[in-house]
Amino acid sequence: WGFFIHIFTSVFLLLAGLTQFSSRILAKYVRLHRYAGFTYIVILIFISAPGAMAMAIHANGGFAAKTSFVFLTSLWFVFTILAWLALRKKNYTLHGEFMLRSYALTLSAVTLRIYVYIFTAWKLQGVKPAELYVAIAWMSWVPNLIIAELLIRKGFINKLMKTRLIYK
Repeated sequence: WGFFIHIFTSVFLLLAGLTQFSSRILAKYVRLHRYAGFTYIVILIFISAPGAMAMAIHANGGFAAKTSFVFLTSLWFVFTILAWLALRKKNYTLHGEFMLRSYALTLSAVTLRIYVYIFTAWKLQGVKPAELYVAIAWMSWVPNLIIAELLIRKGFINKLMKTRLIYK
């Protein structure tokens, strides 16, 4: 059940997340941003993350793959909770930073499938499928999180916040 719940609800998370980092939507369609963001947070915290944790605990690939997926799911859940708490305190910059981290981890579902496709197409000689699966398990989310951190350090969220203020 965890698999079906997680896969089905993640589609909504991917779509809702697309609306969250657009300066145009933030500036002109505030209600869309709020409703999509609320949907994202509620679905992730109460439905998708618990389903993902069930999948992570029972993942193929042994201890290393399970560890990757448990870390991924735990960070995904925690970053989303921290984003919600920052929002409640009206710390919009911190909220945006944690949401960017959360969405980077949401995109790991897409990244994982891209890596599976690429590595399957390459038919790497001498690489055991189990070893490849463990590598992909980590590669599906760690680079995404690094990119999110780099965007945060470069002021991506602050630029979004300034754009929103201009339109007020």
